[in-house]
Amino acid sequence: MTRKLSNNAILNYKIVNYILLAVFVVGLLFIIFSPISISCYYTQAYGITCPTCGLTRDFKAILSGNTTDLISSSSLLFFGAFSCLFSSRILSNILISFRSNLRVLVVCETLVIFCILTLLILARI
Repeated sequence: MTRKLSNNAILNYKIVNYILLAVFVVGLLFIIFSPISISCYYTQAYGITCPTCGLTRDFKAILSGNTTDLISSSSLLFFGAFSCLFSSRILSNILISFRSNLRVLVVCETLVIFCILTLLILARI
C-alpha cells in the first residue's frame, strides 16, 4: 500500500523547490552577466588555495562554452553535480504533481543523491 502525501506536504515541498530553483537561477545569472570578479577568501586571508578555488571562474567559462581554459578538469563534474541537483528539483515538482505518493518521491530523491555523490567522488579522484 503506497502512502499518499497530504496537500500541505506537497505544497511545502514545491515551495522549497521553487526557492532553491530561484537561488540557482539568480546565481547563474550573476555568474554569467556580472563583470565583478569574485576572489577566494582563503587565498586573500591565509595565502592558501582551497579545493574549490577557481570554481566560479570555471563555471562562467563552462556556461559560455569555453571549456579549454578551465583551471581544474574536475570543474565539469562539479558543474554536472550542481546542474543535476537543481534540474532534479524541476523533475520532482513535475512528478509530485502527477503522482503524489511517497514512494515516487523517495525513489527520485535517492537517485538524485546517488548521481550527485558519484559525480563528486569522481571529481576528487
